[in-house]
Amino acid sequence: FISLFFTPLCLTVNRNDAPIIGVLAQKLCSSKSSQRAYIAASYVKFLEAAGARVVPVMINQSPEEYKKLFNSINGILLPGGGVNITSSGYERAAKI
Repeated sequence: FISLFFTPLCLTVNRNDAPIIGVLAQKLCSSKSSQRAYIAASYVKFLEAAGARVVPVMINQSPEEYKKLFNSINGILLPGGGVNITSSGYERAAKI
């Protein structure tokens, strides 16, 4: 009778050890949109298919914001393309 009231409850904690990967956003050049940056869905899907959790890394943030984010992720994907790394938002993120 007493064991019914004093049965230990086992709490399960769902733990996700998947790596957290940041994807650097790319600047939008279109003046028709109110959005300033984007991340191609194919990058996100590729990383998620490999088991990663994906977080956006927005361009033109302060060094403090980048340091805070980079200290909480396991890696970063820097998409390629026709962007000049020395005169874009990539430069600021790459220097951190």
